[in-house]
Amino acid sequence: MSTDDQTSQTHLLREPTSNAEALERALRMIKVEPPSWKALWAGRQARRRWLLYWLWEKPVDGLQWLLFHVLGLLPITFVSNFGGRCSRIVVPLLHRNAIERTLTNLRWLEPSWDEARLRRACMYHFETIGRLQAEFSILHRLMPSGRIAVENAELAKKTLAAGPVIVIGTHIGNWETISPVIKEFGFPLCAVFEPQPSHMQTRLALKVRARCSADGGVAFPRGANALRTAVRWLNDGKAFIVFCDEPVNGVSAAPFFGRRPHTRSNYVLAARIARMTGATLLPFHVIRHPGCRFTLRFGDPIVLAPAQGRSPSLIDDVVRINAAIEPVIKDNIENWYWLDWGFAGVRYR
Repeated sequence: MSTDDQTSQTHLLREPTSNAEALERALRMIKVEPPSWKALWAGRQARRRWLLYWLWEKPVDGLQWLLFHVLGLLPITFVSNFGGRCSRIVVPLLHRNAIERTLTNLRWLEPSWDEARLRRACMYHFETIGRLQAEFSILHRLMPSGRIAVENAELAKKTLAAGPVIVIGTHIGNWETISPVIKEFGFPLCAVFEPQPSHMQTRLALKVRARCSADGGVAFPRGANALRTAVRWLNDGKAFIVFCDEPVNGVSAAPFFGRRPHTRSNYVLAARIARMTGATLLPFHVIRHPGCRFTLRFGDPIVLAPAQGRSPSLIDDVVRINAAIEPVIKDNIENWYWLDWGFAGVRYR
């Protein structure tokens, strides 16, 4: 191993001392080398990649960067409304399949709703996604402006102080508000993130989260020894955050919504790491209110008994976590980010 490689490995293993250092490390792990001029003469695929990168991806990245920083200067409510209005215009023009998928999912999840209510919920769902994306630019301003109310804050602080803790979240409301709230509490977090198709989106999201987080936190892309870092972090009595309602291979894996429980979701990840480290599970969810205001609500802590080796009660653990997650999402279904994704067992046109 070269001296540079050894230095890089050492840099990744030791804990960062500041958010700036943590951000620098996260950005290094997702760095993409742009295609050079040589690609133009390296064959059709390489030439196509060069043209796509320099004539499409880079200009779009520049527009995203500009819009992000301009929105960051504007009034908070205006920014949120702007994102919602844009989504209501763009989605019907460019994402009709997503609308049909959402309506199909809502008909399955809410069979008692009439068609008018289904369509209102569908478009509100896409409006909230637009709001969420725009609100990234002003996330750091939400807590100081008093727009985030926190329920069960003292219970959460007590649980985090006792450690170790796995904070389990759901993709409803604006779940990114967890960062400024935990920063207010004074606890650093270990987080695993999913790089976005747009490199600029990933960079901006990481910068926002670093700005809104307590010093000493770490962020790793999925893979990249992320789970090993999370276990080490928890063994030191700290907090790790994971979202249990993410899709697997493009299909919604959790909540179960009455389907048979299985072990192909992040419920299993949370349960296994909790048993391995003795961590307490601390659920939270975020309710969106008019005027870009939010309530972040911590649920009752979940303690799983430690187990030696492979747990014989993994399904029981999964069912217990689902019982804390599913009712919250069901009650806020039009606010759920993954509502327009596919569900196993649901037939689409």
